[in-house]
Amino acid sequence: MAEIPNLTILEHCLVAPPQVTASDAELSIPLTFFDTQFWNSNPMHELLFYEFRHSKTHFVENIIPSLKESLSFALKHFLPMAGNLIYDSESGSRELRYEIRDSVPLTFAESDDDFKYLVKNHPRIADRFYPLVPQLPPLSVHSSGKTKTPLFALQVTIFSNAGICVAWSYRHVLGDASTTIGFMKAWASIFSKSTRNSEVLGHNFVPVYDRSTIQDPFHLEVVLFNAMKMFKPQEPPSVTTILSNNYKVRATFNMSQIDIQKLKNLVLTKEPNPPHVSSLTVTCAYAWTCWLRSIDAVVKEIEGDTINNEPQFLSVPVDFRQRLDPPLPQTYFGNCVLPCIVPFSCVEVVGNGNEGFFKVAIQIGEAVKKMLNNKEGVVKGNWLSELRKIASGNILAVVGSPKYDGYDVDFGWGKANKFESLAVDESKAMSISKSRKFEGALELSLCLPSERMDAFVAFFIDGLKKL
Repeated sequence: MAEIPNLTILEHCLVAPPQVTASDAELSIPLTFFDTQFWNSNPMHELLFYEFRHSKTHFVENIIPSLKESLSFALKHFLPMAGNLIYDSESGSRELRYEIRDSVPLTFAESDDDFKYLVKNHPRIADRFYPLVPQLPPLSVHSSGKTKTPLFALQVTIFSNAGICVAWSYRHVLGDASTTIGFMKAWASIFSKSTRNSEVLGHNFVPVYDRSTIQDPFHLEVVLFNAMKMFKPQEPPSVTTILSNNYKVRATFNMSQIDIQKLKNLVLTKEPNPPHVSSLTVTCAYAWTCWLRSIDAVVKEIEGDTINNEPQFLSVPVDFRQRLDPPLPQTYFGNCVLPCIVPFSCVEVVGNGNEGFFKVAIQIGEAVKKMLNNKEGVVKGNWLSELRKIASGNILAVVGSPKYDGYDVDFGWGKANKFESLAVDESKAMSISKSRKFEGALELSLCLPSERMDAFVAFFIDGLKKL
């Protein structure tokens, strides 16, 4: 394992929302089937890097106090971020709950790593990012049979006279990208105000907790919980555990608006009336094609994949906030995404040039259109049968969405230099987000063994040149 640069902890504290009224003392939110599908998923880790050419002294004296104060104000509006997942094994009840004196762990640190190296796009050692990740507190089991699982933690790390990294870890049962990015935007908005004693948030930030309109006539939440309750939320892995098992490199790829349009045109040339063509579907199709070809290009014994014999699946997240009846507000707090599962045969992709991409793009479009047009199937759980199929093969999961822009999190330090989702490290996944620089462009991030990454880079770049 490569040597990891030093990290010095400057302060560790617990930040609670200000207690103003009795109504702030407790908040309980029941889980929906959108939440329960993530009952035992691994913690998510996401990072934003900002240029910050100030000393550690300036950071300690001026930035740390303001970050703590503004975080407390932000938590007043987002109480569940400071709360816990509560499961009572005797009654079977499960909910997100905030109680008075609950808080969010916040760590301040200094790193001697190379900030410029971390924010580049080229392959970088994945282990270098983990010292910047906050550790979630351990879960606790009480004699009453209740399990309390902390949901959220933050770390802010300074690279003296170079930059700042703001990182957060969370349990996915708390909420999806819309929820967590929404909270980060709210915190940043309060911090960047010239007078931070204001606790007022704009209407576009204020979360909505009401779940009464989410229909569950087929009791999908119970079905999902019964299937998953044997797998109770696990202790979050320590950073050292992740480091000792991670020999990968992380890279970011840009899909320009021109590249995306060329891919769309390629589909439209062969199929004038495709089922569903969007920037996301063609980007997923192109990346998945390169992914499958990269596996085929390396020694299969090393990877442990028998790619031509096992079914392959792509999982694309679909946000249903505006697609439910009635629709949910965009600031709905919680999870409201479902996986759209797309099966495919690798032999139809490898060695078939653009024809392989075309077939994948059409199949993704058909699957997405079918899911979007079958709203009744969402509450009936039709997607569950598709989800069960992935146990029989290999899956590449897309995480994130161009709809939720991490680069919009503005602390007043200028636009973030880089957004990274470490969810791609511990599973077969790729993250997709808006481009930092260009309108209509997308960023794609992957974390792979170096041999696989070399093959993926070659297919990705060569394929775009030939468009």
